[in-house]
Amino acid sequence: MNVLLGSKRIYLDDQEHQVWMPDQPYRKGSWGYIGGEAFKGTNNRISYGSDKNILDTNDDPVYQTQQVGIKEFKFDVPDGEYELTIHFAELLGGATKEALAYNLDNNHKKEIEEYRTFDVLSNGDMFMPRVNLATDYGYATAVKKKTRISVQGNKGITISFNAITGKAVLNAIQLRKIY
Repeated sequence: MNVLLGSKRIYLDDQEHQVWMPDQPYRKGSWGYIGGEAFKGTNNRISYGSDKNILDTNDDPVYQTQQVGIKEFKFDVPDGEYELTIHFAELLGGATKEALAYNLDNNHKKEIEEYRTFDVLSNGDMFMPRVNLATDYGYATAVKKKTRISVQGNKGITISFNAITGKAVLNAIQLRKIY
């Protein structure tokens, strides 16, 4: 399962042969996010997400949208072993692009940097402590982290985002059953 957070579209990755679905709010017996809102950029040309070039990836659409202020992402899945991959990119701050000559709306606002630090927990266990995307990886840079999760007792998977400063973000998430 491949999910784009803060997105309203499907993305087909031809190179990896993967289909990415838009997110949904969590419902018992299913999957989805809890808390936050879709990232909205600083121009009027796009209604959500960013049009920034994301560094260290050829899959910009995976990183150009995000859920800001996310509290949890849950998967109600059967017991077993899973591989979880989470994707991040700091979309606010850093070098801004100049307004394009053909940008007819002529509305280009300066981005305000967001200072954010947060912990990521996987079923209550620390997975990524004190994440600061801008400081640790840079602005508009793809970050991809994997972990294995063992699900027992029909408890499913809960990924928690505990904000320390600012608001936690998540751009995309993947889950694959190993056995």
